[in-house]
Amino acid sequence: MIRREDLAKAMRSALLATNVAEKRAKALTLHSFRRYLACALLARGAAPDTICALLRWRSTKSLAIYAQLTPDAYSALIADAAKADVNVVIGSRLPIYEREQILEGFVGSDYDDLAAAAAKADGDGLDDSDDELE
Repeated sequence: MIRREDLAKAMRSALLATNVAEKRAKALTLHSFRRYLACALLARGAAPDTICALLRWRSTKSLAIYAQLTPDAYSALIADAAKADVNVVIGSRLPIYEREQILEGFVGSDYDDLAAAAAKADGDGLDDSDDELE
């Protein structure tokens, strides 16, 4: 039977043979590779149950501890979320604001100043003041 220590030594030897720095090779453990695989599978969109099965974890609690999204994967998910067409907002739970309050909240300016600046910049002569925000 292969002992854990022997496997760890063989792994370090293999890392050193592939030009991994000795300090880095010593820092990596067998557990490091399990964690890497969990993170890589998560980043590629594998289902949590699949990741747990591949790594022989009994529950997704281990996944929550060890698998983390890479910054690139996180950014990609956020960017994809921004493209989603979500229309499940429960209107009764949203606060009701007047148009002026919304604009002031975004830019901290008085509505009349904003409306005048918009009309000057727009120059189309149309009055958009009756448009409703949804």
